Amino acid sequence: MNGRQCSFMLSWWLGFVLCCILPWVTTTEPNCPFASGFEEPEICLEFLMNKFSNLKQVIDSIGENLLERINVLGSISQETNNRVLNRPFLSSANKRAAKYIEKLLYEAGCSNVAIDWVGNVIGLYKGTPERNKTLIIGSHYDTVKDAGKYDGAYGVLVAISVVEALFKLKVVLPFDIQIVAFENEEGNNNFGVVHTGALFYMAGSMAKRNGTRRKCYHMLKKQLRRPNIINPKETLADYILAQSMDNNVFSLSEDNCNTIIKYFCEDYPFAVDHRVLGYWEWHIEQGPILEHFNKRIGIVSAICGQQRWTFHVKGQGGHAGTVPMYLRKDAVAACVEMIQQVENITKNALSGKNDSQYLVSTVGNISVSPGSSNSIPHLCSFSLDIRSVSDQQGSNVTNQIMQRFKEIAKQRKVKVSYEQLHNTKTIEMESGWSQQIIQRGAYLSIQFYTDQKWFSWLRQKFDKLWLFRSDVLIPTLVSGAGHDAVILHDLYDTQMMFIRCKNGISHHPNELASKEDMLAGATTLLFSLMIFANFSS
Repeated sequence: MNGRQCSFMLSWWLGFVLCCILPWVTTTEPNCPFASGFEEPEICLEFLMNKFSNLKQVIDSIGENLLERINVLGSISQETNNRVLNRPFLSSANKRAAKYIEKLLYEAGCSNVAIDWVGNVIGLYKGTPERNKTLIIGSHYDTVKDAGKYDGAYGVLVAISVVEALFKLKVVLPFDIQIVAFENEEGNNNFGVVHTGALFYMAGSMAKRNGTRRKCYHMLKKQLRRPNIINPKETLADYILAQSMDNNVFSLSEDNCNTIIKYFCEDYPFAVDHRVLGYWEWHIEQGPILEHFNKRIGIVSAICGQQRWTFHVKGQGGHAGTVPMYLRKDAVAACVEMIQQVENITKNALSGKNDSQYLVSTVGNISVSPGSSNSIPHLCSFSLDIRSVSDQQGSNVTNQIMQRFKEIAKQRKVKVSYEQLHNTKTIEMESGWSQQIIQRGAYLSIQFYTDQKWFSWLRQKFDKLWLFRSDVLIPTLVSGAGHDAVILHDLYDTQMMFIRCKNGISHHPNELASKEDMLAGATTLLFSLMIFANFSS
């Protein structure tokens, strides 16, 4: 037997052995952060294509609409420079954005469309009247400074575009869909508050649904009394009433705080007063994992807990040329050492941990006073953001950092103080029927963009092959970013779906999601709603 024959026989036997072994392989790709759990949908794509003859045309229109609307919303900014996207909380830019979203909701066939006092834009797509069930779908439309145009906006616009598709297909669901575009998820304001829209919306829903007005009262009062960092005499309550898009606000009461609390905890007109099926949020991933594993879409299994702090280091100011180094109490020098310890302590905590990619710490803002080149700084303030999928691990790292800061302050003879601005626990998405419905919708979305006969034949013949396992086709992953879903999770069954974003870049002008990936997320939502409708009825 010559060399070529030997090579052929070896390849043949190797292929035969692999075909025998692969169907029994059950381990995932090494270091792949995906989890399994999948069932093939009862509603098949062939059934939907036959039932809705214009399904492909309607789905194509979703893609065009999404692209156009993302660009329009992305052009609305507070900055005069059109290249910089910035929509702070209740800014004039966000008011224009809210009006645009309001218009889209009307055009999509929604009713009861309105904007509440904190800028949430809300619309209702009516289903079968006698069912008295509602599914809430939403995301946020505010942005960080110098933002990308997909963060939050995609989730709002995909919900509107899919509801519009249902309207075109003349689908009457056995439940209502309430679309909510939340304001101030990002915390782009002078009051140090985040998730304002979702928090106030949930307070109104809790008061109407559970009658827990006292809890709502305390929940909102703490936020409403926060002072403006630049103008401490102004509270968040003052700002909301001054900037509200509801002209009737001003005549209600002179007590701004109680006026707002009464509106949300007693009179909130958008609270769902019957059975809520859950809250769904579609979003760009804002990270590199889906792109790394070449996946368009992924289901979120958990959202990391977050802590946000502001630290103030007070030293002794002086002339930069006359105070010798050994007598200095330089606030900036102390801060530099503290910030270096943040990175060191976090990296040490990561060593040998399986969930290491889900513990991060960031110092994103530093301010120096007096900020003069020939003066020793007497005050330096900086932010600290700590996120972890393990609340215990996050607390341990925070405690270590605090202790080290105190030691540095003592060594350098400066004073350090701090305040916590934000604290949320890790939440895990429910893994029951609603997540399975979204998994099935994602499966149909994948099948829709694949040759259907070829895909079905391969799935049937090689069901146990690693390539066709659910955790490979439809990945699940943990979100390191915070979302409005964190707030709504306290009250409702919550689910999230991510789409891939280029290079994992977010909170940056280079943030990008392709039309194809946006449409893959949209078809997943569309098919999930159709399956959900069949399940509910």
